[in-house]
Amino acid sequence: WRNLYLTPARLIAVNVSKINAAKQASEQSDPPAEGREREPNLKVWDSAFESRIFAQMDAFMQRCRNLLELCEWRAQFTYKLACDETAADQAAGAAQKEQSDAMDAEDDEDEEGEKKKSKVVDLLPAFGGTQAVEIHSSLKAVRESFHKYMNVLVKVKYDPLDVRAPEWHEDFSLFKTQVKDLETVLHNIIKRSLDMEISTFAAFDALEAFRNLATRDSVKRVVEKKTQELIEKFEEDMNLVRTTFDQNRKNPPVERRSPRF
Repeated sequence: WRNLYLTPARLIAVNVSKINAAKQASEQSDPPAEGREREPNLKVWDSAFESRIFAQMDAFMQRCRNLLELCEWRAQFTYKLACDETAADQAAGAAQKEQSDAMDAEDDEDEEGEKKKSKVVDLLPAFGGTQAVEIHSSLKAVRESFHKYMNVLVKVKYDPLDVRAPEWHEDFSLFKTQVKDLETVLHNIIKRSLDMEISTFAAFDALEAFRNLATRDSVKRVVEKKTQELIEKFEEDMNLVRTTFDQNRKNPPVERRSPRF
């Protein structure tokens, strides 16, 4: 559980396997109706007894789903930006990166050769223009807020996978509310940034950066919606250019600075 902050992908795989195992055990607990018809004397579990047996298993499966959702949030809000390539930001994240690399190296030694052969350079989201400083500041503020909320949840004194620890419900509910608010803030940053761009081409550049940043479905939907809006705006601009060209093609306007030949 403590490694959740560093290696979410690994815990996602572990939790998925646990959920699948629990589902399989639950499905095999009671024989299918067809089997009971063929063997009427076959003894089956009483429904009340079954609910008591599998109540904790269902609770454990729900805890696993909570952690899966937490991993998805962690993947969304721990993004890296091109402006992070400064000495101050590198120093702040050096300790976390060192721990993460050490843990990943233990599990990935066998695949290291393959990774080097197929290594792909990831482009970090970068923003330009007059809004660059504001966008970067807003995104950093969202990221820092998530780190603060995540640190509180990581430092709980109990094991979140222990279904006998009821404190998890309250702590996770608070964390979920806080992160939902951060998602709303991120949505507004994306919408406001794209709406304030002067040119369509500048908006497409910003859109590409936000597309690289989005991982959760809700954020991807916002980016896709703005993509469609920008495509429609670009089509309007092209139609305006065509109309202007058709109106002036026989007698195009000549600027004063144009040569007289």
